[in-house]
Amino acid sequence: MVIPLIYMIFWGLNTDCGDMTEIVPAIKQLSNPQLYPKDFYLNFTNQLLWYERSFIVWFLFLTVSWHKILFYLMWYILAVFFLTGLQKLIQYFGIFGINSWMAILIVLFVFPYTAIGGNEIFYPVLSGSIFAKTLVVWAFVFFLRNQIVMTFVLLGISIWFQAIVGAQMGLMFGLVSIGLLAYKKLDYAAFMKGVFSFLILALPCIFLLMWSRLSVHDHSKLFHYLIEFRIGHHFYLQYSSKIDIIIFYFLWIIGLILWRKIDFRVFCFFLIQQIIMILYLLNSFLVNDSVLLQTQWLKTSIWIELFALIGLFLSFKDWIPFRLSPMHLYIGLGVLLATGFWKMDKRYAQSIDEKTLSLWVKEHIEMDALFLIPAGFTCFKSLSERSVWVDYKSVCHQIQYMAAWYDRIQRVYGIGLKDRREGLNLWKMADEFYQNLSIDSLVEICQQHKINYVVLPSSRKNDFDKNQLVFENKLYCIIAFH
Repeated sequence: MVIPLIYMIFWGLNTDCGDMTEIVPAIKQLSNPQLYPKDFYLNFTNQLLWYERSFIVWFLFLTVSWHKILFYLMWYILAVFFLTGLQKLIQYFGIFGINSWMAILIVLFVFPYTAIGGNEIFYPVLSGSIFAKTLVVWAFVFFLRNQIVMTFVLLGISIWFQAIVGAQMGLMFGLVSIGLLAYKKLDYAAFMKGVFSFLILALPCIFLLMWSRLSVHDHSKLFHYLIEFRIGHHFYLQYSSKIDIIIFYFLWIIGLILWRKIDFRVFCFFLIQQIIMILYLLNSFLVNDSVLLQTQWLKTSIWIELFALIGLFLSFKDWIPFRLSPMHLYIGLGVLLATGFWKMDKRYAQSIDEKTLSLWVKEHIEMDALFLIPAGFTCFKSLSERSVWVDYKSVCHQIQYMAAWYDRIQRVYGIGLKDRREGLNLWKMADEFYQNLSIDSLVEICQQHKINYVVLPSSRKNDFDKNQLVFENKLYCIIAFH
C-alpha cells in the first residue's frame, strides 16, 4: 500500500523529534538506566507509578526499541491497519473504488489543515494517539456491524494507549447504545457484555492514572493557566481560527441533516457530540472546571468531520458532473508525492544542524552532563541521550511538574500566558529571548542549577572565552560552564 509511504514523505515521520521527545528518551532510559540522570522531565515522570505516556513507552520498549527500522515498520503496519479500517468504514456505506480512496486522501491530507483544536485523526509519529484512534476506527466498523462486544473491547484497549481518546469514545458509544436500546434497535444482553468488557479493560488504567496524581490541588486556577499556555489549542476553542470553526460547524450541520436519513446510529453520534460540546464550551467560557476541561472534548471533532465527509460523498456521488477515474487518483497521488519531497527537503535543511550537534554530543560529552538548549530543539534529547534542564515540548499534566516547568520556561525563554493570549509567535519570541540572554544571566543560571553546557547561536561564540567553546557548526555552538 503506497498511501502510508506518501503520507510519511508528505508530513515527515518523526522517530526522535516532536512528540517523540517525551517517548524516545524514556525508552532509552529503560534500556540503559544510566542515561538522563539529571533530566527534569524524566526525573519527574520516573517518580510516578503511572502517567499518560507510561503504556506506550513500555509497549514500544518491549516491541521495537532495539532497532530504529522497527519504529518505521511498526508505524507502517499501524498505518495499513488504520487505512484498512477506514476503507471498510467508508465501504460499509456504499462508497467503493476510486471514490473511497479520494475520501481517504481528503481525510489524511486536507482535514489536518482545518481541524479545530489542532487535532488530527492520524499522526506521523509513533505515539499512543494513533494506536488509540486506529482502534476507534475499527470500533466504528464493528459497531455498525452490530458486533457490540468487540466494539467495547477495542475501546477498552484504546484507553491504555491514550486514555482521553478511549474515554471520550467509550462515553459516546455508550450513550448512542443507550439511545438504540430505548428504540429497541440494540440487543440488551450484547450491550451489557460490551460495557462489562470495557470496564474490565479500562478501569485498571484509569485507577493507575488517578492513583499517580501527586496533589489534591490539581484543580486550581494555576493548572488552568499552565494548560492554556502550553496546549491551550487542544482545550480552548478561542485558539482555533474562525475559518476552522466555520468549517467544522458547516460539516456538523450538513452531517446532522444527511445522517438523519442515512443512518440513525451516526445521527446519534452527531447529536450527542454537540450536546456535550455545548456543555464543554459553556464550561470553558464561564466556569472553567478542571474535570470538564480535561475531557478535551474538542478532540471529538475529528470523528464529526470524518462522517460528514462520508455523508457528503454518499449524497453527491451521483451529482458530480464527471466520474472519478484511476487517472484522477494517480494525479492526486503524484501531486502529493511531489509536494511531500519538497516539504521533506525543507524539513531536512531546518534540522540538520541540530541533529549533527546532538549526535556529536552523544559521542563526545560525558553521560551525566546537563544542557540548556533552544526552545525549538525537539530532537536534541532523543539523539544526544543527555539530560536537559528544561525543554518546551516535554509536558506532564500535573501541577507539580507544570508549575516548575513554567518558571524555567519564563526564565530562559521569556514567554508566558500573556503572550499566548495576545496571539504572539511564542516560538519566535522564545528564540529571540534565549539567543539574547546576557552572559551574567547565563552564568547565574548555570551556577545555580549546575548546568554544564549551553547551546547557543554560533554568532555568540565570541562572547565567551575560547576554552569554553567545545563545538561549533553553521548555526550553533556549545559553550561549557564548568
